Amino acid sequence: MQGAAPARSGSPPEREPWLRTAAYVVIVVAGLRAAADLVVTVLLALLLAMAFLVPVRYLRARRCPTWLAVGLVVAATGVAWTGLVTVVSRSVQAFHGRLDDYEEKLEGRYQEVAKALGMTPSAADDADGQAGPPMLFGDLFGTDALFGLVATTANGLLSAVSSLFVILLLLLFMLLDASDLSGKLQRTFGNVELHAVSEAGAKINSYLFLKTVVSLLTGVFAGAFCALVGVDYPVLWGLIAFLFNYVPNIGSVIAALPPTLLAFLDHGVGFAAVVAGGLTAVNLVFGSLVEPRLMGRSLGLSTSVVFLSLLFWGWVLGPAGMLLSIPLTMVVKIMLEHNERYRPIAVLLGGCEVPLHAASGPANG
Repeated sequence: MQGAAPARSGSPPEREPWLRTAAYVVIVVAGLRAAADLVVTVLLALLLAMAFLVPVRYLRARRCPTWLAVGLVVAATGVAWTGLVTVVSRSVQAFHGRLDDYEEKLEGRYQEVAKALGMTPSAADDADGQAGPPMLFGDLFGTDALFGLVATTANGLLSAVSSLFVILLLLLFMLLDASDLSGKLQRTFGNVELHAVSEAGAKINSYLFLKTVVSLLTGVFAGAFCALVGVDYPVLWGLIAFLFNYVPNIGSVIAALPPTLLAFLDHGVGFAAVVAGGLTAVNLVFGSLVEPRLMGRSLGLSTSVVFLSLLFWGWVLGPAGMLLSIPLTMVVKIMLEHNERYRPIAVLLGGCEVPLHAASGPANG
């Protein structure tokens, strides 16, 4: 009886670290959701700083002063962001000017579909004698909806401008402090944690560079295809294809929907099918052929984990979390790889470069 007591008293310490870790994770996730706006701003600035540290170091190697190199990079970022907002705002304004035309075309397409399906006007109406889909079109594209769309767009542009200012300030300070960052991290965390941070930074930089190249090619070819076949606002659709290509798995599908619907309104089902087929071909070439060849095994994440990370970070941080899902999951995986207790979780996320037998020793804490 005395020998059984140690087994019972020794079992809680085995479970306690995992329970405590789970509680910490819940608290951290709840905090991230509560401060999602601030967290997204800081994360975007941090990712830009990691990416733009390469050109800053290049300019410094060419005997350019640090303040000038950082200033040039930040100024170029501001100009690019301002151009992005300008293109989007002008395209949205042009779209607003044709809303009435699109409403008429949408109702006309509905009548064509109803005739093709053999639906009589009375069969298409609802029980109260009111035409269902045309009334719905009026609700969607009427005056109230138009003013609501204008207000939403204006607020979105103001938010983008204000976020740009904060992100540029953070980017400026982060790049200025980057020269002494490795020394600070080593003094704070030690060599092991510094190695993990360096590895995460290198992998994220590689991912961002290759993903940006693939996304840029996708956006250029998607916009050129829309311009070639005659879809309105090809620059906007190319820009959307470029941005949404950062969203894994579903981004290219979402980006192809607006130009396909617009093609359906302007020219019918056949033309919409051509547009959908062309955009699908562009996404397949760059997403399924070019991107895997460039990236290879650099992600180190399984396909299911990529999709689950998209859902998780989108739920925690909102739409911006979908853009940040892959870099954030890569950071989590690398940190888990360098902790003996949680290294098996890194294996479940898609593989671990550190052998598992290193964690099989007596020290698990």
